[in-house]
Parts: sequence; C-alpha cells; structure tokens
Amino acid sequence: MAAIRSRASGSLAAILTIVALGLTASPGMGQPEPPPSFASIVAAVAPAVVTITAVLEPEPGSGYPDPEDEMAEEDATLGSGVIIDPRGVVVTNAHVAGGARPIEIVTDDGRRFRPTRIAIDRRSDLAVLIIGDGTVTLPHARLADSDRVRVGDWVVAIGTPLGLRTTVTAGIISARVRESAGPGAPDYLQTSAVMHEGSSGGPLVNVHGEVVGINTILAFEAAGLAFTVPSNTVRTVAAQLVSEGRVSRPWLGVLTQALTPALSGALATGTSKGLLVADVASGSPGAAAGLRPGDLLLALDTRQLLAGGDLARALGQTRAGQTVSVRVRRRDGTVHTLAVTLVEERDEIPSSLVTYRIPELGCEVRSVTPNLGVVVIWVNAVAGDGGLRPGDVVRELNHAPVRTVGDLARLADRLRAGDDVALLVQRGPVGTYVALKSRPR
Repeated sequence: MAAIRSRASGSLAAILTIVALGLTASPGMGQPEPPPSFASIVAAVAPAVVTITAVLEPEPGSGYPDPEDEMAEEDATLGSGVIIDPRGVVVTNAHVAGGARPIEIVTDDGRRFRPTRIAIDRRSDLAVLIIGDGTVTLPHARLADSDRVRVGDWVVAIGTPLGLRTTVTAGIISARVRESAGPGAPDYLQTSAVMHEGSSGGPLVNVHGEVVGINTILAFEAAGLAFTVPSNTVRTVAAQLVSEGRVSRPWLGVLTQALTPALSGALATGTSKGLLVADVASGSPGAAAGLRPGDLLLALDTRQLLAGGDLARALGQTRAGQTVSVRVRRRDGTVHTLAVTLVEERDEIPSSLVTYRIPELGCEVRSVTPNLGVVVIWVNAVAGDGGLRPGDVVRELNHAPVRTVGDLARLADRLRAGDDVALLVQRGPVGTYVALKSRPR
C-alpha cells in the first residue's frame, strides 16, 4: 500500500507539474502586467496644462486678493485647460470659459495671462482661449488620433480639481461613442479616471503623452464615471474657432433614431439596417431632396449609417455647399439614391432638431420653435430626483423668462454651484415649479 501511495503521489505530483507548466506556457494565462508608471507622461504634458480662474474683484477697502492665497484660488477656479499650440492656443470647455465673469489663465509654472480672445462652441462644449502676444513659445501638448483609441487603453487625466493644480488620476477608456440622449449631440469617450469639480476642460492623455480628449462631463454621483470630447473633434472645432471664431456645420435637416427590432417589426421595414427618419424640417436640404418621415437612411456617400451617431460623423466629414448622395429605403421597400446639397447650419435653423447640454441643471434640452420654450429631453439622476422630467417645457428660471436655448444657457451661466434654482415648467396641460440645486460646471 505504501508503494501504491508513493506511486500515486508521484503520479499526482507529475500531473500537477505538467498542468502548472502548461499554464505557465499558455499565452495570455500569466500574471497581468502591472500598470505602467505615468511619471514621464505627466512630466511631458503637465507644463501644457493650465488652470482657468475667475478674476477676483476685491471687496471695497480690502485690497486685491493675494494671488498666492490657495483658498482664494480654490474659490476662483472655474476649470482646467491645455495649450495645444506653442503660440498660445488654449482649449477648454465652453461651460468653463463661457461665464459672465472675466477669466485668467494660470500656467503650470505660475505665469498668469488674460485671454486676448475667446471663441466658444456650445454644441461641442469646447472653447479656445488665445493667450500671450505670439512672441513667446509656450509648452504645448499634441492631439492624438482619437479614432485609434481602444476600450481598455490606459489614460491619465490632468487638471485642477478643487483648486489643486496639476492633479493626476489614472484610469482606462471604459467605452467609446457613448452618445447622449438626443440627436446632434457629440460623441464621447468614457473613462474611469476619477475627476472632480475643476477637472473640466483638462486633457485626457494616452501612454504616448498625446491628448485623446478634453474632459467635459463629470458624473459627481458616480465616482470613476466621466466623459471626454474626442481629440479629433477637438482638432476640427479648435481649428475653426481659431480661424473663424465660430464653427460652421453642414445641415441636412432630419431627425433620426436607431431602428430597433421592435420598430422594425412594427413598421414592417423588412430590414434591421439603417437610421429611421422621424422628422424632416420644413425648408431643409433633406426636405428639398424628398426625404420623408419613415424613410430609412442607409448611407451618406460611401459611409454606411447603422448606429445613432453615424449620421453626425458622416456629416462631420462634409462641408456646407457640398452635394452628397444619400441612399434611402422607402416604406415600400424600394431603395433610392438622392442628391442633397447641404447648407450651413444656422442658429435659427436647427433649434428644434439639435440638443444642448446645460450642465448646471443636469439636463439636455431642445428649443420648441418658434421661441415657445425649451423642452427637456434628458435628465441625470440628480435632476430627476429633484423632479425634472424629460418632456417638461421650461418657461422660467428664477422668474426670468426662457424662450430659447440661448436664454436658458445665459441664465445658467450666471449660477454658481449650490445656488437654488426654481424652474417653471409646462408639464402636459399644466404648469408646475421644480426646485433644483445648481451643479458644478
């Protein structure tokens, strides 16, 4: 028996050894690599990261605030930014730079600049600030090709949360193209890097020291959940803001939605591919070309249209005045190719078809034309708990009338974090008040 036990023990040991060797030799079965050190990345990019502060006005007789006073700087911090051109081009969020107060840019080495020019694009929540006189070369960061970013890539967020300059957190890209609730809204990269108030406008950086996005939406109720505007969008928008002071967007004039299996069955489309046209604006290029509600958009030029953000991305590769081919499937199953000449989107044109984010109120809205109010199409958890609902039409904010998205954005810009907000909304046939607290930008 002892010999049998010995042979059995030897056989078992041999089997375990073979299994262990097999596991060791199997590709992908070893211990995961530890996270890399981000020190060299931070050293390369941090000099290009700036803090954006409100210009503090002194109380009568008190003298000017001490610029070295850390408490004063924390109170004044609006957000972060990053220099993308050595001649002094700073990119940040529109909701950081677009307030009513004068702002100042503080570089990593402590230099202070007043912007000589500010250009804002609220649709993408991006802004460009020009600092310096063009004779001083400033440290700058390179923009990456965000189309090459993969879910799972390591990233680093650098910014000034709570007034703490050059704060660094690390995480991964959690998801790509996390679209917001409404059509026309930009795509985002989702990241697990932890951020706080003041991180907005700062860069999200890859392991090569390149900026993959500008941090814009911080989910304060869920740590490790933040969103960033992809660098390819930043590159396109910033170039137009620098050269033209505004962003020109081609406009098709259709409202689309994803074709779900339920919709496909109910509408008897006979296909699961394409974007369903829900509305066509009167007088738009789409209407002139013959697009109708119920059509399925299959492709724009050579780009297939399968998911909700595909149309916006395809239009982003075109320009106003360009004639494009739109392949469409009609309700009767026939497929047609329509020639559509795009026009430039104007503020007064897309109001009923474009969504805008109001971060202070935790919602996305769309205008009700003509100037009849602003309809809420999405709310975050905090705004929802406060009683705001999708479908509410905002009529007033703190007794000030709201007729357009611009009205609401201007009123929200004046709010500070924690301010009490009373919204008068139309809910069905009746009006009701909703009380909220203004959220940090």
